[in-house]
Amino acid sequence: MNNSQNKSQITEMERLFKEAIELRDIGNLEGASKLLLSMMKMYPDVPAIYLVSGGIYKNLEQLDEAVSCFRKAVQLEPKSELASLGVFHCLWQKEEYDDALHEMRRFLEAGGKSKDYDDIIQELREKNLLPKDFPF
Repeated sequence: MNNSQNKSQITEMERLFKEAIELRDIGNLEGASKLLLSMMKMYPDVPAIYLVSGGIYKNLEQLDEAVSCFRKAVQLEPKSELASLGVFHCLWQKEEYDDALHEMRRFLEAGGKSKDYDDIIQELREKNLLPKDFPF
């Protein structure tokens, strides 16, 4: 692929992404979701597509789909705080506490920094909900 083809592909991706965000912002979550799903097929290595999709699925209370999208974003960008927090919060909402804590631990052990995780850890410790062997 030459440089001009690459540039036009990026421009098309940006146009589609902007359209998906606009659909989301006006409340057309289904339309945004469909567009983002087609973008996943065209641009499978772009974490932002999965992040926004995960957020939409979370808002639609489709937590399994949300977790799947956030995990794909984590796979593509392991130190993404937003992706990790997305996985954590969806799993916590599903009452899959061990898996949620596993994701938090994975992120922190990978060297990720997060004020949100710091606050969550403090709150869980205060409520005695964090395993005693949790290292952070």
